[in-house]
Amino acid sequence: MQGKTFIEADVPRVNCLKCGAQQIPVAWAEDGSRYPSLFEAYAIQVLQAVQSPVQAQWLTALSWDPVDRVMGHTAHNGERAVTRGVAR
Repeated sequence: MQGKTFIEADVPRVNCLKCGAQQIPVAWAEDGSRYPSLFEAYAIQVLQAVQSPVQAQWLTALSWDPVDRVMGHTAHNGERAVTRGVAR
């Protein structure tokens, strides 16, 4: 977390007759996420430690929408943080 790292990959898609186009799961991210799992875990820790989501935005260098998705307030392929917490 000392510098920005960009993961760029052409993730294959398959065309399911029932579900339509689906992206192949990757090892480094949750299903449908734009961020690596470890970064999302870090963002959750930041959210737990700060007083407001605005502070979390500044510390993670994310805009509001990704922070909101990590918190689980906006359903985007599942409510990430909330769903993981409830599952545990």
